[in-house]
Amino acid sequence: MRKIILPILMLILLIGPSHLTHAQDDTTLWFWATTPDGLVAYTLDGQINVLTDDAVLQDVPFPGTRLAADSALIFDDENRVVYRVTPTTVTPSAPLDEQFDLFRPLQYRHPYLLFTGARVFPSAGILNVETMEVSPLTGFVFPNAPHMVFVNDTTLRYYSFSDPKGATDAPSTLWERDLVTDEETALLSFDYASYRVFYSQDGQQWWVVGMYNRETQMADEVTTYGDVNPDVAAMLQTLDTYLTDDWLVTIDTFCAADCPVSIVPLAGGEPRTLTIPINNPGQLLRINTSLADGTLLLYHIPSENLYRLDPSGNLLVLGQANTLHMAPFLPPHTTQWVVTVNEQEDESLTYRLWDFAAGELVQEAPLENFIGITYTTNSILLVNGRYFSLYTRDTMYDLSAHPGRFFQPLPNAQTLYQGSPDEPPGIYLYDAPSDTLTMLVPEGQALRMGELSAVN
Repeated sequence: MRKIILPILMLILLIGPSHLTHAQDDTTLWFWATTPDGLVAYTLDGQINVLTDDAVLQDVPFPGTRLAADSALIFDDENRVVYRVTPTTVTPSAPLDEQFDLFRPLQYRHPYLLFTGARVFPSAGILNVETMEVSPLTGFVFPNAPHMVFVNDTTLRYYSFSDPKGATDAPSTLWERDLVTDEETALLSFDYASYRVFYSQDGQQWWVVGMYNRETQMADEVTTYGDVNPDVAAMLQTLDTYLTDDWLVTIDTFCAADCPVSIVPLAGGEPRTLTIPINNPGQLLRINTSLADGTLLLYHIPSENLYRLDPSGNLLVLGQANTLHMAPFLPPHTTQWVVTVNEQEDESLTYRLWDFAAGELVQEAPLENFIGITYTTNSILLVNGRYFSLYTRDTMYDLSAHPGRFFQPLPNAQTLYQGSPDEPPGIYLYDAPSDTLTMLVPEGQALRMGELSAVN
């Protein structure tokens, strides 16, 4: 009988591959919108360029993905075409093959963008944003957090499954792709599919853990590629240890309560130990963020709890990364802000805004059913129910007096704003300190720009 991976295993490597952020760049920052005249590019100082009057681009259903200050990708779902837009041009790709049910950007190293679909085990592909040509990768990749990494500007390594349903008795392969020639080399081949695949963030070291032996309570083998430390391979042979973002995490899988955890850098060094105040933690503790001073943001998947661990070993419970009541439920790796949802004694819910870098609670307020979050480097935009607020530096701005939609926080306590039906239609620049609106694109409908996290 074929063994199919259970859907719950999809949660093991959940990481938010990309989050909506604002590009910090000294060059002119461009945005894009649809208008009755067609697709336009616009700037914060009032420049507007009409790019095309093609009706196909009048109502793009998905947000765009920013590549640079002056370029982005938008996806026409109905026609399965990706468009690269600049301040003056629109360049389409050929229609995507049927194997891609969705265009989901993951990583970008110019000119190559990695993307997947949204199936249980999706196909993956490479889009060259200069030529707008798409090259499918071989096989199917792990959902949500595929094992793919740029080794350098022209080389990709990735692990893929031969079966679209993730059958454990189907072959799998560690591939190396030359991004210039599209030539692929099988570095390691297996007659089974492993769900414990680990790699260093530079792509130079790989560990593929073999089938688990219940009698020995260890994997039968760990196959490695690259110049790896044999001690690491031995540690990964047990279920107690796994690798996350170049940190080796060890948890006693048989621990019932107040379980000790050891965290040590892959490159070596003194381990950091802590106690997780929950029962049966399992191997589902991820390191979401690592600050320069060694402070870690830990995410425990089963409980959805977020923890702050400082270099001295102090553990601060931040609250839940609630998948039902907030989006995105995990912050990007680069932010200093964290938002959590918390249940009170009367079973009501609140949200908490944390300055994660400082370990300080900025605000706690009642939750209006759902909170949407847009992170930037120096601010955070929140929509709690239908009420917006903007936090920047040390000031919280209440934006609830405005009935429209705020959608893109900017430096200097500003944000873009889509007018309500009671206001002249269009896209505005909103300045929070002065509480003023300036029309940028009359009758414009915004294309919200997502930005990919830095690769590797």
